[in-house]
Amino acid sequence: MTENSEKFTVLPIDEWAKLRDLYKREWPKYILPYNLLQNYISWHSKDEDYVDANVKVICLENDYSDGTFLLLEKSYLFFYTLNESLDRLEKLLDYLDPKKVYRARCVYDKDKEMFKRVCVQKFGMQIYHEHDCVMFFTSKETGVLYEPRPIPKGIQIKQLKPEIVPHIAPIYPLRNEDTASLFERLIKYNYSLGAFDENGELLAFNLQFMSGEVMALQVIGQHKRRKLGSILAERMGKLITRNGTDIFVRVAAENGPALKFSESLGMKNLGRMCHIVVGPKDENIKNKL
Repeated sequence: MTENSEKFTVLPIDEWAKLRDLYKREWPKYILPYNLLQNYISWHSKDEDYVDANVKVICLENDYSDGTFLLLEKSYLFFYTLNESLDRLEKLLDYLDPKKVYRARCVYDKDKEMFKRVCVQKFGMQIYHEHDCVMFFTSKETGVLYEPRPIPKGIQIKQLKPEIVPHIAPIYPLRNEDTASLFERLIKYNYSLGAFDENGELLAFNLQFMSGEVMALQVIGQHKRRKLGSILAERMGKLITRNGTDIFVRVAAENGPALKFSESLGMKNLGRMCHIVVGPKDENIKNKL
């Protein structure tokens, strides 16, 4: 935190829904911040102690009327505003500690350059990783009508359990030192699915991130080209819409086949977001990320 902390307000949990509802406008344009806040409201109902200890929603001087806020869960950082000007959002980033590592997730394309400039030029931090994704959307009304393809003989689709994490975290392509801990939370609190063979061997898996999007769709090794990824994605979508929620998917910008698959399902392209890892200039940090 680089300035007087009196200008920052930690928003109590009973205010989160009011902030969330500001983002209903122009749906689904602001689905990221809406789903993010709803996710943590839901987590709080499941594990109040964890959320109270590890999640903070911060606004400027107790004023979130324009939707400007940042959310921190451990090293994970999210920040949003409804204001066309990014001035208040930039001021809010003064809350960050330049000595810490932040994994900024689901950064809207319009906010990316401002965030990088603040981190590098103002805080003297280093950008260690940057990864662009494309967002796709399908309404729950459309998703409910969609029928997933049949599950192949000998394949079981089941909810994942936390004990699977040591097997999936090391093979996730975008893994970092916190991946195992993150996957445990996602499996514990959010939707997740795995495809298993008759012997109980995991063939593919899919998780739902804190901001509500379906992510980490991974088919393991020799089991690719069996349509397991498509089957899991369709089943996850059905699970989400059955529970009254719109489907929101993120796809790596360089993943051509996944982009084409999302488009083939008739999903709406909502544009780009990115993930950025920043921290102090330190070779030891670089080696850990």
